[in-house]
Amino acid sequence: MLLAVLDEGASSNVRRAQSQASSGNMRQARGALQNAEVDLSKLVQRLNARRGRRLIPRSVAGPLAAEARSIRQAIDTLAGTL
Repeated sequence: MLLAVLDEGASSNVRRAQSQASSGNMRQARGALQNAEVDLSKLVQRLNARRGRRLIPRSVAGPLAAEARSIRQAIDTLAGTL
């Protein structure tokens, strides 16, 4: 469920940012990367929410949240270079 949310949201926004950047639309690319950051923040929030804590074991949710945070930082750095 959560990985499907990630696949729909953040990764599609990153793909959109890549296509916008390759066509020279840097403003739209930055916007798409910002949307991807928001999607990753939502993923972390869902992992830390009561329902997420109940459904997903802490041993799985912890590393997933840490990875989402590091990806979000990388996206922020990438958006700063555009």
